[in-house]
Amino acid sequence: MSGRRVRRDEQVVGRRALLVGSVGLTAAVATLAVTDALPSVDDVPFVPDRTELDWLAARLRQVDGLGVAEVEGWQDAGRRWRDFAPVGVLVHHTGFRATAGDPHPALRTVVDGRSDLPGPLCHLLVDRAGTCHVVSAGRANHAGEAVASGPVPGGDGNVHYVGIEIDYAPQSPYGQAPTPEQRRAAVLAAAAVVDRLGTDADHVRYHAETSTSGKWDPGNFLDADSFRAEVAQALGA
Repeated sequence: MSGRRVRRDEQVVGRRALLVGSVGLTAAVATLAVTDALPSVDDVPFVPDRTELDWLAARLRQVDGLGVAEVEGWQDAGRRWRDFAPVGVLVHHTGFRATAGDPHPALRTVVDGRSDLPGPLCHLLVDRAGTCHVVSAGRANHAGEAVASGPVPGGDGNVHYVGIEIDYAPQSPYGQAPTPEQRRAAVLAAAAVVDRLGTDADHVRYHAETSTSGKWDPGNFLDADSFRAEVAQALGA
């Protein structure tokens, strides 16, 4: 009689422990799923590998002749509960038609995001006048799934790259080219970033080189190899 009672008690305790463990695991998975869908979450302790670019504005200001503007709150912006360990720079175009009167038409969009993709959508935006707008110190939604390109591995491009958006519209019907000021600023900004990351000009890639969905950024007006050569020159390589 006493032996059977002990076995029943052990079974009850074992079932309770299994139930508690299952509930805990379900709650943890649900929490991760919910936080990943939110537009902003701070200090979620799930991420083993997260870099903050809190040096970004100061580093750019060290570059002679480079205009820098800081978006309010950029130091706290970013997808903070996801991995971010950049080794390179990814160059994009916004598709917005910039003008002298409106030199950075995409700025609010890259800060706030779109209906289908929460912001920030880059780390830096280079406007028509060549001013670099600092958007985010944390991970941004700009690269998506990436194929390996040069020395940068494939996988989650948002982990591996700092995103630079050049605010112009190369697509039809605009056929707009970046201004000389934009090109120069993009080169200098890319050089400053990879220098601070401890990498080199080969780690500057175009979204057209990494995209798995046919992206053509930053348009046909900027040859990738020529751009990297200018970055190398800026680095003194």
